[in-house]
Amino acid sequence: MGRPKPLLPLGAAPMVVRVVETLFAAGGIAPVVVVTGHERQHVERALSILPVEFVHNPDYSAGEMLSSVQAGVRAVRGRVDAILLALADQPAVTPEIVGALVEAWRESGAPLVAPLHDGRHGHPIVIGAELFTELLDLEPHHTLNTLVRRHEARRLEVPVADAAVLADVDTPEQYEAAVRQFAPNV
Repeated sequence: MGRPKPLLPLGAAPMVVRVVETLFAAGGIAPVVVVTGHERQHVERALSILPVEFVHNPDYSAGEMLSSVQAGVRAVRGRVDAILLALADQPAVTPEIVGALVEAWRESGAPLVAPLHDGRHGHPIVIGAELFTELLDLEPHHTLNTLVRRHEARRLEVPVADAAVLADVDTPEQYEAAVRQFAPNV
């Protein structure tokens, strides 16, 4: 994309701000922890007006996103019963989707909760604290899917009608679509 995706503008705010605002709008999620990597200072500055905690992952360039998830889990382990893993490049996920996932976890206590749209699993996902040790023990050559596959039979699937759980911003075309979605109505 030529520049850090979390900092790409969507309307009046960077993409990462849109995602974090969605978490707050859903309610009942605390603490909100943002794991930073590349452009750490710029991400922290963009989110400085919101009550978030920051954790820096110095290994952000290694191991896909696993090292960042592990850094976030280390920061909250012992303080929370589960995490909701939201991706900074999924600004179209709504507070209603987030709320449905959190509520499904609260009602079921399932170790994994994932949205399901049109037969496909998406994000964000909820990971219960009972899986934290196993997640932290994953080797750098593993991915988060290693953990998910191990516990597939225990995953609670939450059907959602919105394809936003499958959509992320990885290409210039996807970014342009997101820009149009967040353009102010005039």
